Amino acid sequence: MSPSTARKIFAFALVFLVLVQLALFVKIGNGLSPFDGYDEADAIRSGEAYAAEGFTLHHSLPRLLYGNRFPQNGTLNDHLDTNGLVKLLYRQGFPERMSDPKQWVYTHYPQGPNLLCGIFARCFGMERLWLWRLVPLTLAAVTLLFFFRTLVVAFGLERGALLGLGCAILPMTNTYMPGLHFEGYSYSLVLWQLGVLIRALWVGGLRPWHFVVLGLAGFGQGWISFDISFVVAFAAVPLWLMRRAEGAAPPWAVLFWGVMIPGLAFTTAHFLHLQQVAGVLGGFRAGLAELTSTASDRSGMTVGIEQFAYGKSFAKMSYLYVRELLRLYNQHFGPLLLIVMGFGLLLAVFRDCRLALAPFQKSARLVISLAWPGAGKIWPVLLAGFGVSALWPVVMPGANVGNFHIYPRVFFLCYFIFLLALVKSLAFSRVAGREEA
Repeated sequence: MSPSTARKIFAFALVFLVLVQLALFVKIGNGLSPFDGYDEADAIRSGEAYAAEGFTLHHSLPRLLYGNRFPQNGTLNDHLDTNGLVKLLYRQGFPERMSDPKQWVYTHYPQGPNLLCGIFARCFGMERLWLWRLVPLTLAAVTLLFFFRTLVVAFGLERGALLGLGCAILPMTNTYMPGLHFEGYSYSLVLWQLGVLIRALWVGGLRPWHFVVLGLAGFGQGWISFDISFVVAFAAVPLWLMRRAEGAAPPWAVLFWGVMIPGLAFTTAHFLHLQQVAGVLGGFRAGLAELTSTASDRSGMTVGIEQFAYGKSFAKMSYLYVRELLRLYNQHFGPLLLIVMGFGLLLAVFRDCRLALAPFQKSARLVISLAWPGAGKIWPVLLAGFGVSALWPVVMPGANVGNFHIYPRVFFLCYFIFLLALVKSLAFSRVAGREEA
């Protein structure tokens, strides 16, 4: 590939991103995202509560039932009884005043996106939601430019262009870019973390600003969600293993700090959330019991005590993931994850794969080769990329079943590791006549 061709690929990727976002921006307008309207409706209502009554009430936990915006979406649609009060199921152990929808707080999830919506409501008002979306959209744009630049610096213009294109055309890159819940920020934070790790491993070791970005990315992920926990904590592992598989000797410090800093920052954010829940429920034990009960429920989606609930949830979740993987279109990966995993399997099993393309009118044939160029084996790297991504579905199958429109995105790390291995293994050549490739 010539440098000019690589630049054209990058240009196409950027134009594609801009056009898709413009179309999506116009389609959403002042309404809800078609991909996660449930959580966005809750975030917007809680943002209105923060803007109207302050950010410190109820220890800053969000009130998803505040007001009457988007009554058919989110928790407002099913959390109230016939008297307009919060159903007992959703306020067991809560103070009595929280039977009032305007006072009920949501304890099961970090409040970061809700607090941001409160800031947006204060700054832009409640009638121009399209302005709110400019914040996550701007963050995503800056992040992608940083990440694309990192790919070029680390892997060269040609391979960087292919990697950038592989990320740009991924449906999940575009579907949640202007999202107002955690999905609108989580992907950007993952790319910042991966970009820093790539620079540390392939460009010049750890720099002071790398520690800052890793800490902010980890804390930010913990401030907005639980769901990306394993990717945040262990993203450094497959990248470090890949550097070793190339024959290099990556510093152990990159692996250690690449795991510890974002992992501890993520945990810190959740500990602060636990303190907030404890403050509302009247003590640390009550707060811990509330969150532990939620985690137990979502691991198997149980109601009361149901034997083998985990097994049932895991079986259903596995079916959903396989079905999603085989669909030609889905809002996360389309067919791309299946494609890269298929070629990755060939790369792991065979030393060298070749495809010869022979046009009828020409004597020269184009030969596309796929062979891992490093001194070490690539299969442990691919297994690590898949394993880290699969940890969340394995630990929380019930949550994955209940929120399947969101959770497959944790497999982005798997997708990127497989894509990176394939791009680094690609080679093109021409063979004259009918000589065997």
